[in-house]
Amino acid sequence: MRCIFAPSLPRSGSVPSAAPFAVRSELEGSTVGIVGYGAIGSRVARILRGFGAHVLVADPFVRPDDVSPAEVTDLADLMRRSTFVTVHARATPQTEGLISRQMIDLMPAGGVLVNCARGSLVDYDAVCDALDAGRLFGAAFDVFPVEPIPANSRLLTTPNIVMTPHLAGASKQTAFNAASIVASEVARFLQGQPLAHCANPDVIARLH
Repeated sequence: MRCIFAPSLPRSGSVPSAAPFAVRSELEGSTVGIVGYGAIGSRVARILRGFGAHVLVADPFVRPDDVSPAEVTDLADLMRRSTFVTVHARATPQTEGLISRQMIDLMPAGGVLVNCARGSLVDYDAVCDALDAGRLFGAAFDVFPVEPIPANSRLLTTPNIVMTPHLAGASKQTAFNAASIVASEVARFLQGQPLAHCANPDVIARLH
């Protein structure tokens, strides 16, 4: 949450003591839970290990060897043990409401919840309640239950919520890579080669 107000302090002429900033945990030595260990979740785990965090993973499709040196556990245990929880699971009928009020209530006092997956996975009212009650310290979202966020949404008035649009992939490199992948796939198809990124192989089989 320092990123919200700390940049404005030099411009205001304020030089505060560091004491107010020293009440939060560093990532080093903290336990961070990752919900969903796909392409994004696994990349987040590698980054977190570089900060010296102990990483827990909850994903029914991975084995301990897949995530080592992180630790595989179930969702409830992850929520109980993690100071920081970051959600990267896919949105499916099975994951809707995955981070429920019951799960949020399991988090340690002063915890932080991050959702960069999809809005349908998290009970946002439960997050707001936990923040209002002081049980959670903060939350960060770039996806929401309704987009754009309604003017009367609690997300706009609940303290200690950081929100951004869902635009982490909005870069020149992403656009170039997407175009390159499409061009490569077209070339493979025209040459009769197997496609590297085919979502519906049954259609390709019928074409041949």
